[in-house]
Amino acid sequence: MKNQLKRKIKNQDQSFHTPIVRGYTSSLLELSYAKSIFLSSPIDDQVAADFCALLMYYDHMDDKENPIDVYCNTPGGSLSGLNMMLNFMGLIETPIRTICMGRCYSAGSVILAAGDERLIFANAEVLLHQIQLSFPTIGEDASDTENYFNFTQTLNTSLLKMLSKYTGQPLSKIRADTERDLFLTAPDALEYGLVDFII
Repeated sequence: MKNQLKRKIKNQDQSFHTPIVRGYTSSLLELSYAKSIFLSSPIDDQVAADFCALLMYYDHMDDKENPIDVYCNTPGGSLSGLNMMLNFMGLIETPIRTICMGRCYSAGSVILAAGDERLIFANAEVLLHQIQLSFPTIGEDASDTENYFNFTQTLNTSLLKMLSKYTGQPLSKIRADTERDLFLTAPDALEYGLVDFII
């Protein structure tokens, strides 16, 4: 599996012009000819927008059979950013290969699980949990708090259903397992259905 990834990078046309995407250093941009994305920071709306821009860019290449590699080492992040990324991952035609390099926590674990092919390094780790409640703009009216709580529970159920779909685990098990932080080693993540192979 390692050699296959190495060959992919070596065999690409290195004269290919790379897209200018905010937040990416020149060294990372040089890897764009290999259809590679490095997700190595907390996920916010800007990171999600950059991620989706690269997905769209790579999806317009001629070699749609050659997958886009998403290398993940992220502590997670915002739900809105996660949803944007998942929507685009489902929209494009090119297959996506997700690779957990170090850690895929929270939203990062969902990105990992959503790949068409999911890999994890032997010493990498994954964290699953439910949506963390916060009340940033709640007014004094108690009904506002109740509405926000109910909406958050709806979003949480939607997230758990996605994890159930990606892993093949029953929704009831996903819900019970994620009531507290659930840390998984690479073998644990493989058994749970979050990944397909250990590198």
